[in-house]
Amino acid sequence: HKTSGVMPPKLIHSEAVESPAPDLVGTAGLAVVVDEKGMPQKVILVHPFFFPGHIVNLATEMNEKAVKTVRSYRFKPAILNGQPVPVLITMSVNLEGTAGR
Repeated sequence: HKTSGVMPPKLIHSEAVESPAPDLVGTAGLAVVVDEKGMPQKVILVHPFFFPGHIVNLATEMNEKAVKTVRSYRFKPAILNGQPVPVLITMSVNLEGTAGR
């Protein structure tokens, strides 16, 4: 879709955020500034993982891992008037359980 004439960036490389336990799954929301080269320049956790009944330290560790993982993502840059431009996007990252591996 187009927003104000800007073609949004397209994710071309991502990695999974693996959970340390099979039953520990969830989704985190992040705001990401993707530069004109398709590189994440600023990654902000806006909706952290939360694990009811689990220790806060584990959620903190998984949130930090999500931010670090998104920093390794690569995008086809956003395009405005035929030129690559930096944009702010929001995205979700799923914490994947290790069950069945």
